[in-house]
Amino acid sequence: MESTTSQRTAAEQAMSAKDDATIHLLDAAMQRAWATAEPLLLLVRAGKPEAERLAVEHLRSTAAETGAWAMSAEANIVGLDPPYGPLARALATHAPRIAIEPGSLGNSIRHRLSHSAAPMGRLLGHFCPDLAPFAPASSDPEPLTFGFAMDRLETLLARVFAALAPPERPLVFFLHDADRADAATLRILSRILAHTETRQLVVVALVDPGDKPRNDAAWKAFSAGRKYVVERFDIGVTQDASGDGEPTSGTHTTRLPAGTRRVLAAAACNGRTADAGAIATALEASSRDVTELLQPAIDAGIVARHGSSYAFVDARSARACRYAMDAQTLGRMHLLLGKSFAFETSRKSASDAGFVAAAHLGIALDAEAIEGCDDAERVQLAGVLVDAAERAMRMAAHEVADGYLDDAARVLVPSGDVWSSGCEDLAARIDFARLECACAMGDGARAKGVFEVLGHRVPSAPQMRAAERCLVELATRSGQHEEAMELAARALAPLGIHLEASPSREVADRAFEGVWGALGDRAIEEIADLERMTDRNALDATEMLFTVHPSAQAIGAGPADLVACHLSRLALVHGNADASSVGHAALGATVIGRKKDHRTGYRLGKVALDLCKRRGAYRHHAAVSMKFAAAMSIWTHPLQTSIEQCARTYEIALACGDARAGCRLAAMIAFLTLLGGTSLDEVSDEALRRRRAIRSQGCDDEGMGDLCDAIERFVGQQKGRPAQRKTNGSTRAGNMRLGHVACRVVDLVSLVVAQEYDAALAESVEIGPSIADVGVQILVPEYQFWSMLAATSIRSSGLPEGLDEAIEDFEGWADRCPQTFQHKHALLLAERCRLQGRDMDAMRAYDQAITEARESGFAHIEGLAAEMATRFHAARDFSLIASAYFRTARNAYGRWGASFKTMQLDRRHPKFSGTTDTSASTPPPSLRGSADIDVFTAVKTAQSVSKEIVLQRLLVTLMRIVIEHGGAERCHVLLEQEDGALNHVGKAFTTSKGVEIEVPGPTATALDDILPVAMIDYVQRSHELVCVDDAALDRAWAEDPYISVHRPRSVVCFPIMRQSTIVGMLYLENNSARGVFTPRRLALLEFLTNQASISLDHAKLYADLARENAERRRAEQVLRDKLKIIERQKDDIRALSTPLLDVSDGVVAMPILGELDEERASRVMDILLETITKRSVHSAILDLTGVSSIGNATAEQLGRIVRAVELVGARAIVAGIRADVARAIVSLDVGLGRIETRASMKDALRVLVKTAPAAVPSRSAAKNQSRPLR
Repeated sequence: MESTTSQRTAAEQAMSAKDDATIHLLDAAMQRAWATAEPLLLLVRAGKPEAERLAVEHLRSTAAETGAWAMSAEANIVGLDPPYGPLARALATHAPRIAIEPGSLGNSIRHRLSHSAAPMGRLLGHFCPDLAPFAPASSDPEPLTFGFAMDRLETLLARVFAALAPPERPLVFFLHDADRADAATLRILSRILAHTETRQLVVVALVDPGDKPRNDAAWKAFSAGRKYVVERFDIGVTQDASGDGEPTSGTHTTRLPAGTRRVLAAAACNGRTADAGAIATALEASSRDVTELLQPAIDAGIVARHGSSYAFVDARSARACRYAMDAQTLGRMHLLLGKSFAFETSRKSASDAGFVAAAHLGIALDAEAIEGCDDAERVQLAGVLVDAAERAMRMAAHEVADGYLDDAARVLVPSGDVWSSGCEDLAARIDFARLECACAMGDGARAKGVFEVLGHRVPSAPQMRAAERCLVELATRSGQHEEAMELAARALAPLGIHLEASPSREVADRAFEGVWGALGDRAIEEIADLERMTDRNALDATEMLFTVHPSAQAIGAGPADLVACHLSRLALVHGNADASSVGHAALGATVIGRKKDHRTGYRLGKVALDLCKRRGAYRHHAAVSMKFAAAMSIWTHPLQTSIEQCARTYEIALACGDARAGCRLAAMIAFLTLLGGTSLDEVSDEALRRRRAIRSQGCDDEGMGDLCDAIERFVGQQKGRPAQRKTNGSTRAGNMRLGHVACRVVDLVSLVVAQEYDAALAESVEIGPSIADVGVQILVPEYQFWSMLAATSIRSSGLPEGLDEAIEDFEGWADRCPQTFQHKHALLLAERCRLQGRDMDAMRAYDQAITEARESGFAHIEGLAAEMATRFHAARDFSLIASAYFRTARNAYGRWGASFKTMQLDRRHPKFSGTTDTSASTPPPSLRGSADIDVFTAVKTAQSVSKEIVLQRLLVTLMRIVIEHGGAERCHVLLEQEDGALNHVGKAFTTSKGVEIEVPGPTATALDDILPVAMIDYVQRSHELVCVDDAALDRAWAEDPYISVHRPRSVVCFPIMRQSTIVGMLYLENNSARGVFTPRRLALLEFLTNQASISLDHAKLYADLARENAERRRAEQVLRDKLKIIERQKDDIRALSTPLLDVSDGVVAMPILGELDEERASRVMDILLETITKRSVHSAILDLTGVSSIGNATAEQLGRIVRAVELVGARAIVAGIRADVARAIVSLDVGLGRIETRASMKDALRVLVKTAPAAVPSRSAAKNQSRPLR
């Protein structure tokens, strides 16, 4: 550890008060970072060397006092560092100290690297030979493609720094002239800061405000700090700091001799420190001349001599001396130095001289100093640059290599068109290297442009296949999986391999059968003993298939199965390549998914693992182990075993540089931990830790980070914390990757646990089509189980579609792994028995499900099964049994940590919980003290609210009181409707004119436009009040659209409860200050909501009664109107039932239809008698043609009518007696006496005409008068 001092020097005392305050702010920021275990980047712009030195000394002193320790590094101000040079030098410088640091940091490094799944010891030795003694013995690092190599090195250095910065001994790392560091150093430092294992690290990056960054893009990315905290400070900076790359200097170089100034410029071309020989080379002079000329600078205190080397007193002086020389002269110096180091490189191929030579040549090129070189020399210098670039690429420093390659192209041909130089071999080397660098840097457009040029220039098929693999790997790492499949299909077609992104069932079946045809009679275990693959085309095809396999897997089961079949078939025909193990493992998953042959799939997985161990192919080990853990082990081993295997595989993935597999495995561990019934607190911690790891990788295009978010959200819901379900375009059906599907399955589980079955069914239907694409993941049985529970829970009889098939699947899975699937199988059986009415079988199955879940450690399934058993027995009046199951469910949920679920269980079964469910309608104890309420105000408000029984007046009174006494500026009232939805019924707000109140009535209003829906949903679901001192700053609600737009401050949302049911809600805002709703005001508001609950009930009863009275009055009026109509209709019917026809002068006829009862006979008699007396009628005819039957009473009534007519002096004739009526009269022995009868109306009229000739009308008149008779 470097020495520190806590004594304040005179220079420090002379510092400005502003700079002194800045130093203390730096202190506070550093200590805050260590206290919160959050890595921190401090960007310090130091305008003066003294200010920079004092700031560093002060921070060192603080670090020493707090038990931390310090490391420092310095970037070369000219940019001569090799890739990762500052980091490697810092580790090398402090290596002797590391071994003797308290706690033996050397042992800590060895311990961390020895637990790595892949050998990292030799890789660390290559990076920094001085740390080799602390690295565990290992084999040489495996050659990797650009993506794997970059991720592997980042993991290695992150673990080294994590070992150097343990929690008990934090680390502060000073990087001087940070903006001059190479791009690879800045990238690796960014990843170290973002890595989840480096929590106690503070990086202090010191820069000169007058200098330009060496690599502008790399510096901007480093200083932006997208995944770590960045704080910026200025110290000793004056307003004249121009930032134009021409720093001013306090040194007195102008007073020095011209020769001395020239020597100083040559020295500065090497950085702060330069060897006399290098200075002499730049000047084309002797070392003696250099020594003599530098003496005045030594005397002036500008440089100091250390043996044969010279060092500037500070970087600012070196920059000033360099910039004092003209650009052309500097270019010439750098060219000479570049040639010198290039010659040294030819003698020492493993030294860093090649990088130094490349840097010097690049600077000379910018200064146009190479124009004087002939073609042969240009080719030689370009070769030096390409060699440096290729070595940088092997070090996974592709950003640095890309700069070298651009310089090489310009050295070879000023225009940069390397193919016009005539050196085709060198041009091919440059463009192939350019292609890999562009892919490593994620520049797809440039990579495709270079590939197109190579396609026209390079006839070599193997070289072009390697280039195609680079493009495929770039597309895979960028998440462009369909494009990766298209590129791979185009590359594989000439090799006779057909690949599709959406293969049909027939194509996949043919590929599958082709594998078994190639296997023939050989046992599966013999695959591991196949000869090594040597065919060049087969090797290229295998590498391409391995490269595209992650994309195929991301797209879905179909393309993944097709790639697996091709990989395995190539191995069976041509022998095993290292990548063949991935194909065998993937084929095992295909066998399980397509044939449900778990035994064969497991055997293939074991063969793949065995092949990895034999070949030592760590690059493929992660993919094989992940496939085995996620697709094979879960069907045959307990879930905890799969979790442990995933954790081991995660370490393998990180050590091998397979960041994509690492992201998948991190999310899988969190997901399996949730499914395994682990305590929710542990699940939350695991999800948080894994989410940080996924975010730090920066390659999460499958939604694995979203899955961890969904798990944390699920845990929050079970604990009663507010949580919004997030659904974006990437999680819509048809556009979902594995992580997105898993998110939706977690949401499905949440809905079923919350007993929101309709929403769960809708969710199940929406994600159903995507489940088939996830292959044989654990998602398949989970989706099937929770979907079936949602479908059965809403039914009382009748089986939902798919239940029998699900039970059959779970039965097969339970036979292979009862610990994971038996309890789910039993619960589905219980539901089927319930729906079939087999109550005894259902009882046994529920009990079995509870027992199996408890024994296997699935607390959440135990609680769920016991809760369902409670409902089952309570519905059949088995109260004692239901109560026992209730306690079991409550205990299980309690062990799980689902506090909100236990509270929900108490509310739904108050009889079994031993409470009257008052908890749902009472706020926390801190709000219930009567001492907090102003008694006079409470009585006054209670009287005002209670006397209102009309709903609208009650709402107006309630809102006015809340505004006046509750401290609110805005108030909204919501009431629950019969369908459970909340309806906005009124609002009040303060204006300059006073309180304005609007009660629009029961109109539909979009709540998300006027209220925070997330808060409303939470209160409606939890029945608990929410009080926020400053909603705009509260992270729980910050994402709500209303709060993010309107940014309210003090907010409270009160549920209005009636017993255990929510009947409404009060939402209050005050934007003038934070914390307005004090406990005293909350107590009054609680009192008001309780009174409002009663008054709302009364208002509802009053409204119901008023409505009932109005409806009754309306009904009575309608009845009266109908009675009047009936009376009128009766009169009309009576008139129609006794018609009287004038058939001639003094003659009337009355046809009688139907039955002649007493009432009708009386009416007939009245009409006839009244007509005869008023109109001088002398004859009346009673026509009985329409009487179909006659009884005793009818005959007697007929006789009375005839006698009455005769008594008033008229003649009565009865006509039209039908034959059957005549027989009935005879059989009844009814004597009609002297009543005159005729056969028909016609006969009766004829008789009357004969007896009264004078009164007979003319023929035409008689015809007209008799017309009504027809």
